[in-house]
Amino acid sequence: DRLHGARTLARAAQPLALLVLGPDAREGSSASELARTFEPLVRGLLASAAPASGERELRVWLVLVGPNLLCAEPPFERAIAPVDGGGGLCATLRVSCVRQMLHESECTSALALPGGARFACAFAFNAGFWGYETWAASIRRLGELGDVPLVVTSYNELEADEDAGALEELGLDEARDWRWAPECNPFASTREWSNSLGRTARDNGWWQCVDARPSAARICAPELAAR
Repeated sequence: DRLHGARTLARAAQPLALLVLGPDAREGSSASELARTFEPLVRGLLASAAPASGERELRVWLVLVGPNLLCAEPPFERAIAPVDGGGGLCATLRVSCVRQMLHESECTSALALPGGARFACAFAFNAGFWGYETWAASIRRLGELGDVPLVVTSYNELEADEDAGALEELGLDEARDWRWAPECNPFASTREWSNSLGRTARDNGWWQCVDARPSAARICAPELAAR
């Protein structure tokens, strides 16, 4: 809702292409598990999407990219039935899995979406940008794809702040590149535990959203800056 992507793309009868960075066992180790993980997302989109005239289907394309991805199955699709309040709109969920880092050359073909479609948003769940140097190259690669909003989740407030600091070190500007600053995620897991650093943690406990393409680069390419 905060990015308005589902409504806009559904009205335009375009697929909603989403990129998930750094998935692991939490997302699932098989096609059926991945489908169960992301089906609630699609149902939420169905409930909020405004269908284009004559359109009866919302197409959602998920591309999962990361070295710890357990599912190595070929692309698959799942049909999602209409939901209450969705105006009779049904959905097709298409999932592609790439067990590589985003910046590695093997990912190039996976990022070439059919029909010249572009990613509406990218997600990095519990990413820990602050703790892994390998994220830097992948975030820079994401910025090369254009103005793709990146939603980042963290286990707690402290790590969300550290993730924000890591993004600033990559050239993002706090005043211009954050769509929303780190804040408590209303959709976070309710289960709490103490992590290896002794910090209270929850899956996706905090979230923030940035433009992965730094504002300085967007100013140099105004045709990519339009939203």
